[in-house]
Amino acid sequence: MEIGPDTPYQISGNSGFEKPILERALTIVDPLLYAFKLGVLSIDATRRSAAGVDFPLDVLLYTRGSFKLLKQSYDRKDSKQISNR
Repeated sequence: MEIGPDTPYQISGNSGFEKPILERALTIVDPLLYAFKLGVLSIDATRRSAAGVDFPLDVLLYTRGSFKLLKQSYDRKDSKQISNR
């Protein structure tokens, strides 16, 4: 899997409603917090439209060259706190 200027994100699973939001609004130069909030918005659109999609939301973050992977899971109450930032 490779992330670059043409693919600043990766979706696994049902992406029918997420992908259009991310493709229209996310660029490789956007701040990480903006990208994260946009990701939460896009998963919420899919969650509301597809019966098999729900919390938790698992996020993986890899910083190039770090050889470390950060993983965090968010549940429904966490998404409200993210929206208010």
